[in-house]
Amino acid sequence: MGKSKSFRLEAAGWGFLGVTVLILLGPCIYFAFQITADHYSWNVPAGIGLVFAVILGAIITFIANTIIQRNNSAREKAAAKSTGKKKK
Repeated sequence: MGKSKSFRLEAAGWGFLGVTVLILLGPCIYFAFQITADHYSWNVPAGIGLVFAVILGAIITFIANTIIQRNNSAREKAAAKSTGKKKK
């Protein structure tokens, strides 16, 4: 049996964005139905909710990627400091 490697997340990708959008889709569509006028067809609030969900999902994914990249950078700096290597 080989040595099992630990999984290190390098970035939150398209899958994370997709899951985030799916989670936010319901509340965003509900919010869009609350802020739009009653005479619009159901397509307008649903479209507005979808756009809101995608924008919020992209912002959340961006924040998650920033946190992951900072943690990886700090981990690499600590490893380089402990081994005595200098990065240029």
